[in-house]
Formats: sequence, structure tokens, C-alpha cells
Amino acid sequence: MSHLPIPLAVLYAGLAGTVIALIVATATNKWSPRVFFLLALRLAIGWHFLFEGLNKVQSYYTGPTETSKPFSSEPYFRAAPGPLGPRMRREFSDPAKEIAKKVKAPDAMSLAEFAGKSAEFENELKAIDATEATALNAAKTPAEKDVVRAKAITERDEARAKRDTFQAAQCPAAVAELIDANDMLTKTEDAIQLEVSTTDPKAIKDAEDKALKAADEAEANALKHARIHATKEVPKDGIPRWTATDVAAITKDKEAAKAKARADADKKRVDSKAKGVKFKTEAAQRIVEAKAAYARWVYGLDARGAQVKFVSGDVLLTGPQRIEHLKWVQLLAQEVATRQSNDLGNGTGTDSKRVAEFRMAAIAAEAELARDADAFIAELKKELNGGKAVEIDPISSRGQLLDRITMWFLVIVGAFLMGGLFTRVVCVLAAGFLATTYLTHPAFPWYPLPPNTEGNPVFVNKNVIEAIALLALACYPTGRWLGLDALVLRPFWKHKPDSPQC
Repeated sequence: MSHLPIPLAVLYAGLAGTVIALIVATATNKWSPRVFFLLALRLAIGWHFLFEGLNKVQSYYTGPTETSKPFSSEPYFRAAPGPLGPRMRREFSDPAKEIAKKVKAPDAMSLAEFAGKSAEFENELKAIDATEATALNAAKTPAEKDVVRAKAITERDEARAKRDTFQAAQCPAAVAELIDANDMLTKTEDAIQLEVSTTDPKAIKDAEDKALKAADEAEANALKHARIHATKEVPKDGIPRWTATDVAAITKDKEAAKAKARADADKKRVDSKAKGVKFKTEAAQRIVEAKAAYARWVYGLDARGAQVKFVSGDVLLTGPQRIEHLKWVQLLAQEVATRQSNDLGNGTGTDSKRVAEFRMAAIAAEAELARDADAFIAELKKELNGGKAVEIDPISSRGQLLDRITMWFLVIVGAFLMGGLFTRVVCVLAAGFLATTYLTHPAFPWYPLPPNTEGNPVFVNKNVIEAIALLALACYPTGRWLGLDALVLRPFWKHKPDSPQC
């Protein structure tokens, strides 16, 4: 209440006015104790609802600060073990549905088929590498070697493009749609153009010079060792440690390293220019590569770091492995819960706590997998956007909408109870709200206590008590004794009500 932007003087005045109205209403009804305590109970519950709602409204519209966060019931429902708990969690997010759409491999192709086809492309790439190595050994001049490398680069790029196109086609439809969203093709084109415009020719030249210098230093060090070994005594086997052929090989390696450095620098210059000319084609290919990278994780070829229960630190797991781990955690939680329900593990707080821990571990593992899938998509889009995170307009979930309805519901219920308007209907609605809250987090001894619970309630908690009190109030016309019901509902009275007696 102290967080509300309401002066204390106003609060004191409101409280004093409420007390005076209570006394006047009691006096009007012949100082009936029943009237006094029923009205006091109604006003107390109304005051509670009103300021609970006002505090939530104020936190929502103020936004996050250093000392507080906007009202959200998601943390409360995240750990809710009751019958309505799963339903309320799905109102905020449905991890199982997200996993089915984003992590589970589409049924159109099995994991084995995807792996087999991908292996064919990898074998093709290895064959290109082997052919290039053979051709380089047969080449006589640097110019011939440059031709061999250029041909191999073209063949390798074509093979990778075919592989990525195949793999991208197997990317889950929901993920492919998310990668394409937010005008990603245009953003990728802009990123490529920026990349080309900021490519420093001097940096390419410096890298080339550095590689050439490293080749000269490597040759000098190798020749130095050759001279040292050549002066040593010939080994007993009669074979010299270094020969003229070895020295010639050292020089040949230097020339090959220099040729590669020049070829790499030339390729960077050509690639930079080609990207600038064909940035649209390059952008489309990068998006294909992003989808292919996600598909490789989904189909079990690539692994990503993940948190695993009972293991500290990140563990590299593929998409199918994450799903199998999730199923294992869920099965473990189910077995522990079944064991307790069969009275095999009942009777101690430790057993109940253990059941709660495994159940929360299963919920957390499912939510974590859905979050990791979204994080992977965000990383891919960030890479496409030149290293800048892509801003996505947040989509309000039904749970967030329910939060806004809830906080205003509390304000309205509190105000109506304080003002005595439609009192009986409001009491029933408020009791229904409390019953819903109880069914998400029942005070059952085998369930963990809800967050911020005071004491140790068993079956009956404050929500149950307040709901019963509201239903009791609904049995009496307290709005006529003190409130607007005396004016609003007067035309509907058939008989003048008798004054309540003690």
C-alpha cells in the first residue's frame, strides 16, 4: 500500500469514513452485532481486494524498476501442482506445443534418412578435397595451382549449396517461418552491403603480408634445424638426419604457403567484390544456410550446449537427445509421484519434497528446451543481421491478458464491496476467483506450499477462509444495510425487509 501514489492523508480519511459509515449503519439497524460484524467483514474483504488490485495496476503501468517488477502471475502458476496448474501455464506459454513445432523433426523424413543423405554430400566434399590435393601435387607452376584451387572452390561451393538447400528444406515449418519473418531477407541484404562497404583492402593486404612473413620465418627455422642436425654425428643406422632433398622440400613448402596466402587474399578480394555485386543472391543463400544449421540440430547432426539435471555445466546435445532427456525426466517425475500415490513413499516431508523437486525439474526441462529453441533462432537471425539482434515485437499471451483482467477485476470487486453495489453477485464472483486460485495451488500436504505462503496450511488456507466468508456474505443483504444496493435495488423489492435482529 505504501507503494501506491496515494497520500497517506487520503488513506486515513478513507479509513475513517469507512469506520464512521459502519457505525452509522449499525446504529440504524438497532446496534445489531450481526449487522456490525457482517458489514465489517464485507468492508475488510473489499478493502483487501481494492488495494491488492490497485497495487498490481500501479506496478503494471509503472513498469520494471530497480525495486519492483510489473505484476505477473506466471511465476505463481509455473510451480502450480493443482488441477488447474497445467491449464494456467499453457495460458502463458505451451512448451510442449512449441517443442512439437520447433524441436521435433518433421515426419516427412526420418533421422536416419536425413543423416544418410547429408553424409552423401559430406562424402562429395571430401572427394573434392582429395581431387584438389592430387591436382595440386601434379601442378607444375603456381598458375596451374591457382587454377586447381579456383576450380575446387567453385565445386565446393556448389556442393555446399546443394547440401544446405536439401537440409534447409527439412527445417521445421514454424522455424523457417520465424527465420523469414521481420523482413529478414532485406535485413540480410543490408548487412551484406554494410559488410562489403566496411571491408578494408588494407586489412586484406596486411593479412597477406603477415602470412608471407610467417612462411619466410617457418623456412628460416626449418633450415636452421637442418644445419644443426647436419653437423651432428651420423646415426648408427647410417641414414643422415637431413639431406638436400629435405632442404628442397622446406623451400617447396615455403613457396606453397606463400602461394596459398596470395590465393586466399585474392579470394577475399574477389568475394568482397562478388558480394557487393550479387548481394541479393548471397543474402538468400545465407538464409538457406541458417535454416540448414537449425535442421542439422533438429535431426541430430549438430549439438548445442544445454543444462542437464544431475550434471554441472553445459552438455553438448542434439535436438533428439534433448527430447529423449526431457522424456526421461518426465518419466522419472511420474514414477516418483506414482510411488507416493501408492503410499510407498508417503509419510515424511522429505518424500513430498522429493516429488515436488522432480515435478518442477520436469516442468523446468520442458520450458528450458522451448526457450533454447527460441534462443537458437534468435542467434541465427542475429548472424543474418550482421551481428545485431533483431527486434521482434512482443506478442501478448492469453496469460498476460488474464493478468490485466485479474488486476482490474480485483479493483472492481473491492470497490463494489466497499460501496455495497450488487453485493451478493460480487461476493459469489470473488469466491469463484479464490476457488480458481486454490485449485491451481491447493494446500494439500503432498504438494509444495505456494510462493510467499505464511504458516503451514493443511487443506485449508487463507483463500478457502476468505471464499467461505464471501459466500456467507452473499446470504445476507448487506448492500441494503450499507451501500448503493439500497438505492439501485429498491425498485425490485417486493416487501420491506425486516431490520435484522441480534
